[in-house]
Amino acid sequence: MLAGADPDDRVIVHVEPTGRPGPDDGASELWHERSHLVPGASPLARQSSTADFGRYLLTVGCSGPGTVVVELVGVRPAQPPSNVRCGEGSQSSVVESSGAPLLVRFSAVEGEVDLDARLAQLS
Repeated sequence: MLAGADPDDRVIVHVEPTGRPGPDDGASELWHERSHLVPGASPLARQSSTADFGRYLLTVGCSGPGTVVVELVGVRPAQPPSNVRCGEGSQSSVVESSGAPLLVRFSAVEGEVDLDARLAQLS
């Protein structure tokens, strides 16, 4: 986070023709999660409050010796859980809501992690 930045400010994201996010496409941050996760604990769950069909940008990064398992519920097409290895940078993906609230679950495996994740609705 930038010094003096308000965490409730709008986030601007640009989606290039490749489908990758960039700096100029309007997006509204729905949540930003920073948590310490340990293997064997119950998954941390975050849910969007909207049940609209829409596109969302999920960005997940972490630090520590472990890996974060990310499970998405309420997206189309359905996706299997994915892994984000800590120390390898953030992973961003654009997902489409199935019309139900979008639920994201985070779990740590292979060691403790410090999670940094954001969900933004793309305009």
